[in-house]
Amino acid sequence: LYINGQYKGVYELIEQHNTSDGRIVVNEDPNVIDTDYLIELDEYANLDGEFGVDWFWVNDFKYDGGSGHGTKLNKYLIRSDYNTKEKCSFLLDYFKRADAAVLRGNYDEVSQYLDLASFVDMYILQELSCNSDVGWSSFFMVKKAGDKIYFTCPWDFDLSLGNNQSINNNSFKYLHAGNGMRIEMQSHTWYFNLFKRKWFVDMVSKRWNEVAMGMRDAALDEINRIYTDFHSEFLRNYTVWDVPTKKYSEDFIDTLTVDTYDEHVAFLKLYLCKRFDWLDNYFNSNQKYEKLAD
Repeated sequence: LYINGQYKGVYELIEQHNTSDGRIVVNEDPNVIDTDYLIELDEYANLDGEFGVDWFWVNDFKYDGGSGHGTKLNKYLIRSDYNTKEKCSFLLDYFKRADAAVLRGNYDEVSQYLDLASFVDMYILQELSCNSDVGWSSFFMVKKAGDKIYFTCPWDFDLSLGNNQSINNNSFKYLHAGNGMRIEMQSHTWYFNLFKRKWFVDMVSKRWNEVAMGMRDAALDEINRIYTDFHSEFLRNYTVWDVPTKKYSEDFIDTLTVDTYDEHVAFLKLYLCKRFDWLDNYFNSNQKYEKLAD
C-alpha cells in the first residue's frame, strides 16, 4: 500500500461475510417469521442492536472443567435488516430448545436441532487451529426455514495456531474446543458438552480420518505458495511495521525466538504439523474418550 507516494506496508484485502448466491445462502422472507436467518454467536452482540429485537441470550451453562467452575452466557446476534420482536422471540425459543437438547446429549434429539455434519466439520477446523474465539464471536450459523441450524462461514482466526499464549502456553497439545480451553468465557458450550458424549466423539473421529491428511497437505501447499509468491513483499513489510517478537518454550522447540518473516513461517508449518500429529493420535486412541460423562 502506498499513500501519497509513501510505502505503508502490506495489507490483506478481504470481503466481509455476506449473504448471497454462492456465498452464505440465506433465503430470508421479511414477512415470514419461520424463514432463513444468519446468526452469529457474538459476545459483542449488545453493541450491535437492541436486546429482544436484534440479539438474544440463552442459558448460563455450568462448567466443571477448564480453569475451574463457572457459568457462561451465550449471546446471539441476528444478522438481518428485518429484525422484529416476534422474530427474535421465535429464535430464542428455538435456541433454548437446542441448548436443552445439547445438555441432555441424546443423539436423536440433538440432530433435530443441529445439522451434525456441518457441526462436526466446523469443530475439526476450530480444534485443529486452536481458535480461542470459537465460543466468543464470529461463529456463524444459518437457521433454515422449517429446518435446523447449519454451520457456515469460518471467520476470525487471528488468535489461533499458536498465536495466543493464554491457551496452554501456545501448545500444540491438548484438546481445546472440546475441553473448555481453560478459558470458560471463550469456550463453545455446545462443543464442550457434546464432547462428553461417545456418539459425538465417534462422529468427530470418523470424520477426522476422512479429511485430516488432505487438509494438512492442502494447508502446507498453500503456505508454501504464499511464501514463494510474496516473499519479497512480506520481507519489506517488516521495514515498516515492528512485527512482535514471540518466544516459545514448547517441548518441540528449544526456546525458539520468532522475530523474522522466515522464522514465523517456519514456526507456523512446524506448529501445524505437530498439531495434526497430536490430534491424529488423539482421535485414533482411547484417549479421545477421556472427557465422557459418567
